[in-house]
Amino acid sequence: MKQQFDSELRLSKANQKMLSVINEILEEYVRDGYVLTLRQLYYQLVSKDVIPNNDKEYAKLSNILKKGRMAGIVDWSAIEDRVRVPKLPYWVRNVQESFLR
Repeated sequence: MKQQFDSELRLSKANQKMLSVINEILEEYVRDGYVLTLRQLYYQLVSKDVIPNNDKEYAKLSNILKKGRMAGIVDWSAIEDRVRVPKLPYWVRNVQESFLR
């Protein structure tokens, strides 16, 4: 789902073009039932000769993807982070249960 959280984002023409290419790649994979990671998207762009294979380009991709998602241009659910696990806060069903622990 595309959601906009930053309505004042200004993008250069190069970054607008990059986001267009990113969306094309992501939409293709979503149609096939896949969700990509940032690294997988990066290597798709490298393999299509859109960007060179180096750390600087990976960092730039991460930044432009963040901006694109915040601006509502890139679908939030099309990219996932499979390494980070959300931390759940401590909770109990009732007060007595908390004393039994």
